[in-house]
Amino acid sequence: MSLIDKSIILLLLGGFWSFPPLITQIEMGDMELQYQKTNTGIRFEISAPTTGWVAIGFNDRDAILHADLLQFKVEDGTVYGEDQYVQAAGVHPNDVNLPQGQNQIRNLRGREENGWTYISFDLPWESPDPHDFALRPQKPVWLIMAYSTSDDFEHHSRMRQHRAVIW
Repeated sequence: MSLIDKSIILLLLGGFWSFPPLITQIEMGDMELQYQKTNTGIRFEISAPTTGWVAIGFNDRDAILHADLLQFKVEDGTVYGEDQYVQAAGVHPNDVNLPQGQNQIRNLRGREENGWTYISFDLPWESPDPHDFALRPQKPVWLIMAYSTSDDFEHHSRMRQHRAVIW
């Protein structure tokens, strides 16, 4: 039975059929980002050639200052992630330590394998946290991707690039 035949049967039975959302891939430097839009937000998968931290950030301008920054690391098989806000160069506190701040990272998973770090997580389209960037469909955003050779979130990045994208 073809996909079209199955769709017609589902519709006749009162069901709803939709194709899975498209997965988009972006390469920045030697990092790779894949994302998939869902009804409630965006599912992200990041990979980088490091066993240190990896990061993704969002801003309305081509700058790290005032960016919504998410940093991740895998230490001894455990995955850690922080939802941060960049207040100044080198100053990016965890949102939970700021007024009204919240961690919006959901379904965090990750691993290190053959010198690479792989992280996946979900973010909602909008957040009640005033330090988060609202990820709205069709809204332009400056995407920031970076990684380090260290698991210390204060360690400077080895690679960081910015690119304008539209979800």
